[in-house]
Amino acid sequence: MDLDVLHAHFANEPTFTAMLISRATDIPFTFTGHAFDIFIDPNIEALKERMKKASAVITPSYYNRDYLHDLTKFDKNKIHVVRACSNIDKFAKITKVDGSSNILTVGRLVEKKGIKYGLMAIRQIIDGCPGIKYKIVGSGPLEGELRDMVLDLQLEDDITFLGSLGEEGLIRELGSAGIFVLPCIKGSNGDMDVCPLTLQEAMIAKIPVVSCNIGSIPELITDGVEGFLVDPENPRELAKAIKKLLDSEDLRVTMGDNGAIKVKRDFNIHNETGKLLTIWETI
Repeated sequence: MDLDVLHAHFANEPTFTAMLISRATDIPFTFTGHAFDIFIDPNIEALKERMKKASAVITPSYYNRDYLHDLTKFDKNKIHVVRACSNIDKFAKITKVDGSSNILTVGRLVEKKGIKYGLMAIRQIIDGCPGIKYKIVGSGPLEGELRDMVLDLQLEDDITFLGSLGEEGLIRELGSAGIFVLPCIKGSNGDMDVCPLTLQEAMIAKIPVVSCNIGSIPELITDGVEGFLVDPENPRELAKAIKKLLDSEDLRVTMGDNGAIKVKRDFNIHNETGKLLTIWETI
């Protein structure tokens, strides 16, 4: 089979392998630097070599582009931003039911998702907001710790861990959610999220979102427009943002509509695929 270009995801071992194959075959290679592969203890000299020898360097956010430039001094104009996107067509068709008091988080149960701050925020508002339910979809190494925290906070009647769900289950939960919360933080190892797909999926489904002003997330959410952004590791501000949405149906509807518009315009999988093809066609 004839190949026009080799492409690797993640700037570490996969890109190193692509570079070696390219050297042996004279087939040009490109790669996408995502998150953990560039944020967690990066080998700067190796990264510089891979960026220099690649025919194109791609990353999913402008924050990442600036970070890579600052880290390696590689020409920023030669780093292409191609968004990682969700399936707009799938999540735009979600049937909504009345779930104004349902708060939803979807994500791996790992440090950088900041889920413990979501639990703290719910503790702060639960007494004044009877009837709210907080559902957490996902699994991961912090599940036991988070479940213990729920017991310590006496929230076992208000918070449900649903584990990992398939597509049908996820769509059902998005359809019954009134607010989506993902309180992302910078992990102790330096890892961060990049415009999380779960936030995009909630926005496509017209759910107002609450997240944190960290990394590239402000490229996805404008504070006060599609939802609210608060400082990371700040459960008090997180609670205030959630409470504002709980108290106003008009605000939930407006921000939900704005979120769908933002994703369809700026995080459109069809447009981003076209950008990627154009990059490869010009190599």
